[in-house]
Parts: sequence; C-alpha cells; structure tokens
Amino acid sequence: MKRSNIIDEKLLNNIISTAYGDANIVERLKVYFYYFKDPRMKELFNEYKQTAGAVHVYKNLDCPDGIIKSTYTKIYGEEIRRQNKARFIHFAYARPLIVAAASLIIIALVGLFMLKRQPEENKYSKAKVLEAEMQVKQSLAIVGRVFRKTENKLTEDVLEKHVTPPIKKSYDTINNLLNGG
Repeated sequence: MKRSNIIDEKLLNNIISTAYGDANIVERLKVYFYYFKDPRMKELFNEYKQTAGAVHVYKNLDCPDGIIKSTYTKIYGEEIRRQNKARFIHFAYARPLIVAAASLIIIALVGLFMLKRQPEENKYSKAKVLEAEMQVKQSLAIVGRVFRKTENKLTEDVLEKHVTPPIKKSYDTINNLLNGG
C-alpha cells in the first residue's frame, strides 16, 4: 500500500471482490494482511462487506433476454458501432500493406471471374443463316399480303359502302338548306 491517502486501484478491487466473496485465496490473504495492518483498510473493508451483505439479501431476478439485449443495444449500440469503425480505420492506417494486398487480391479475383464468365459468341452454320433468312422473307410476305387485303377491304367495302353515303347525304342536306331548296 502507498503511504498517501490514495489506495491503489488493484488493492481496492481486491478489497471489493473479497468483501463480496468473489476473490481467490491469494487475494483474500493480501486483503486480510492489509486489514490487520491498517485501520483505514479495516474500515473500508467493513463498509464494502456491509454493502455486500445488503446486496446479497436481494434474490436474482430472471429477466427476459430480449429486454437485456435491447437495453444493452440502446446504451452501448452506437458506441460499439463507433468503436468498430474506429478499429477498422486504425487497422487500415496501421497496416497499409496488408490492406493494399487484400484489395489487389479482391480486384484480381473479381477480374478473373468477369473474364471467365464472358458470353461465348454464337456460331451459326451457313445453312442455319439461309434457313432463318428464308423464314423472315416468308413472314414479311405474309404480313404484306395481310396489309394489302386490309387496305382493299377498307377502301372498297368500308369507305365506299358505309362512310361515303352518309357524308354525301349530309352534304346534299346542307346544300339544299343553303340554296333554299
């Protein structure tokens, strides 16, 4: 123990753990040595022993894990995230060669993966190309015939028989009204 009024932190931790009954045999012997040697230590030990007795009166209560985890996250969550970020940044700055090597390895693996997965060009024989060309010509010819038939049907049947007579009749009616007929 130091000669000043300040108690060593390690000794204080030993006194507390002994008072609560958590200390091992070596720590207990050290505390008891100071207990008999220094009256201030005896007084301090008795205070902690009294507090430990009051604390041990209360039984342990079971608390659902969800509450403990959410409370821990609320209290320490942001701090832990900041510490993890700080550790990563510290690692990156402290070991730039390792980070650079890891980055190069990742880039090389991604590059190899992309090169390996390039699509193969489709190779068609001349016969397949000629067959496809013939099918396209036939399809376009069918579409052309359908358009011609539709145009003929529209001009001959629909326009002449169904659209032109009502328009002609309305013009005649207007002419008769305007000419006074």
